[in-house]
Amino acid sequence: MHPHDSMPIRDAAPCPTVCGSAYEMGVQHGQAYKERILASIAQWVDEGGVDFLEAGGRVILLGHEPFDALDLSFKGMSTGRPYGHRGLLLADHPVLRDFPHEGFGDWQFYSMIEGGRAVLFEQDDLPFDPIIEVISAYKRIRKQAGLFELRVGAGRLLVCSFKIDPSDAAAAYLVDRMVHYASGEMFEPRSGICPSVLRRLISETAAAEELRQTDQAADPNIPQLGQ
Repeated sequence: MHPHDSMPIRDAAPCPTVCGSAYEMGVQHGQAYKERILASIAQWVDEGGVDFLEAGGRVILLGHEPFDALDLSFKGMSTGRPYGHRGLLLADHPVLRDFPHEGFGDWQFYSMIEGGRAVLFEQDDLPFDPIIEVISAYKRIRKQAGLFELRVGAGRLLVCSFKIDPSDAAAAYLVDRMVHYASGEMFEPRSGICPSVLRRLISETAAAEELRQTDQAADPNIPQLGQ
């Protein structure tokens, strides 16, 4: 069982359960979709999700696992501090074309940033091509994003690690645009990873969770859990 009470990855779409998932997230403000939804919605990706992607499936991940991520606050970094962020940089991308913005994260992103996450891109085999970049502190440059996409095997993955509150109109509309984009012909990520990369991240996440739950001290003379 996954440690979080989250929505599992759905069966191959299109199927009624995926449409139901979109409805539950508050997409379309409670209105049913008139178009076919071709992407499965999940709050984490597990081994079954990787298999689904590898076989050509489309997945919208509303969460960050198994990717490493940092907590976010709407308040930017204080001057001179090495932590925090300097705001959001929005790319000219089809998923954002109908979402109101001026190229940066303004008040419409407040509820999504406050309590949300930024995915870190610190592995050499994880390409950094953000749709929404979280600008790092200049004293500690880090590659991080709140919205990005990847090809995974024959499949496609769209990830949003911001907090999605169904009662927030901006968040609901962003998910609406993500579903519309991920169900269409324009969903063609420029960057891709091998399914083995996701499987490694899943394994590392599980090992880290196991280590956090143990009362064994971190003794450098013994192998750590997961190694």
